[in-house]
Amino acid sequence: MRKILLALLFLPLFFTFNRFAFAGIPCSGGGCPTGYVCTGNGICVPTPGGSGSCGSSEVNTALGCIPTEPAALVKWILGWSIAIGGGLAVLLSIWGGITIILAGGNPEKINEGKEIITSAISGILFILFSVFLLRFIGVDILGIFQ
Repeated sequence: MRKILLALLFLPLFFTFNRFAFAGIPCSGGGCPTGYVCTGNGICVPTPGGSGSCGSSEVNTALGCIPTEPAALVKWILGWSIAIGGGLAVLLSIWGGITIILAGGNPEKINEGKEIITSAISGILFILFSVFLLRFIGVDILGIFQ
């Protein structure tokens, strides 16, 4: 049961980060999305060379345009790390709730679900506090990211 639930939770992530999600879609009607070109046979394919709609100091990847300058790259990595951490905390909260719902009155399972939810909330608070500290130290005091 756990494997099925985990597969259902992480399956949308595969399609979200899949670079070739639009490959094979006919482009005769409305054209192709940004970063894709229409071939001679009317099929959308990724832009050759991976340039897409990225700027000159960015690289087009499955996760989007990744900057190559150090300051912008650190900012990009921190943004994605915070987003992934928050998403995992939400998924853990849902998992803890499902554990409590399916406990069937078993006190051990109910406590396990409560611990999972408590850990997820602690993680979200840790992420929020670390973002506050990074912004306070990096932007207000040192003036690194402006």
